[in-house]
Amino acid sequence: MVVYNLNFIGGRRMEPLGGGLCEVRSPFNGEWVGVAPLASLADVDLAVRTARHAIDTGVWSGHPLSQRMNVVERFLSSYVERLPSLLTLITRENAIPLRFNALLGDRLAAQAAFYLEAARSRTHGCGKAAGDMTITCKPAGLVVAMPAWNAPHSMAVGWLIPALLAGCAVILALNPITALDGQIIGELMMEAGLPEGVLSILVTVGETAEHLAGHPDVDRVALSTSDPDGRRLASIASSRSNPLTLETGRRSAAIILPDVDIASAVEGLRDISLFASGQWHARQDRFLVPRHRQSELVAALRQATALLQLGDPLAPDTDIGPLISRQQRNAVMGAIERGATEGAELVFGGVPIDMSDATGAFLQPAVLSNTLHKMSITRETILGPVILVIPYDEIDQAIQISNDGGYGATAAVWTSEPELARVVAGRLRAQVVSINGPGGALRDASSHQNLKCMGWMHSVRRTDEFIEWQALSM
Repeated sequence: MVVYNLNFIGGRRMEPLGGGLCEVRSPFNGEWVGVAPLASLADVDLAVRTARHAIDTGVWSGHPLSQRMNVVERFLSSYVERLPSLLTLITRENAIPLRFNALLGDRLAAQAAFYLEAARSRTHGCGKAAGDMTITCKPAGLVVAMPAWNAPHSMAVGWLIPALLAGCAVILALNPITALDGQIIGELMMEAGLPEGVLSILVTVGETAEHLAGHPDVDRVALSTSDPDGRRLASIASSRSNPLTLETGRRSAAIILPDVDIASAVEGLRDISLFASGQWHARQDRFLVPRHRQSELVAALRQATALLQLGDPLAPDTDIGPLISRQQRNAVMGAIERGATEGAELVFGGVPIDMSDATGAFLQPAVLSNTLHKMSITRETILGPVILVIPYDEIDQAIQISNDGGYGATAAVWTSEPELARVVAGRLRAQVVSINGPGGALRDASSHQNLKCMGWMHSVRRTDEFIEWQALSM
């Protein structure tokens, strides 16, 4: 069992000022994973004061970028060594199958390299004269990073590194579900040479999370969420008119064009559509298919989904683990029921599964056909193993349906015509658009490739999210 009794504030382990302890239990079998202190309002205020002092004295932002990069590189070296054990701990906390958590871990290494390169490149724009002006860049100040439980390190490190490279101080606010794995980040950062005061790590929930998100001395909040509590945090943070970095669970779609080989498409899309047992914001869970080929796709999906292995998330052959809680399983089943009431057809799965060796909230992956994009089930974020098949009549209609959910993380186009694929992809509102996937030799290849591409996109965007540009007129 992993036990933390002290908060990590400004680089030191300190006695909590209240808040109690957070018990972390495995969603798979209910076993105790560990405990960590829950932050109180006083703990939050102390972490903020400590960070503000570090900012005011310039103990980190005053260092040249080269020195900050050296610290980050030393941290990453130690972090990669510890990553296998950390991934096991994360899997015990959130029950997302280990092989999917490992893919997210692989993504971090690629992301980190891009962050470092982007930081080097950014220096070319600082200090550049433009007429009688000089353009400079400054750290944004105090950043609060609030990662979601379904990808705690991918988001935490993905925000932490660019913020530190920019010269910011950071408070990492852990979700109680994954209250343990992020604790080690503090020790590794201090061993790498991060000055005291720059980084604090707290477990926040409810009132304390809201207090931190809305704290008047916080300059920027980075938040990942798709649930009502998270949306409330986003509202509180944005109400202060400070910049908000928000990653939400927007729906992603795969457009299957009329000429495609259905078997190849299903082979390439199955894992990305059910990534992390369906509890991943960037998964493609809406399959848009020509109406005359819908029955063919549904038959292939039924066959492929029936082969998925449900079980222990630590087992290497497990495809689907339990959902994070029985409450979440009920929410997913409720969404499926609403879809059926509105006219969608449940053609496979969607029923709870009892495992003889586990108490987790397992749900047989569900496939719904004849789903219309105006139905509630296609417009809400479903954190569970659900695939929606949406028939279309014209390609323009498929593009419109795909874009109707807003700017998404990923999308896919499946066709044997490369030029048509590029035209369709260019009209989709998504960060990453894959064409026919990277290949079907490995079942998780498409997931891995999409995640690597997303890492590059995030590196370009995030490196500028934690700096402020200033023009000096002489």
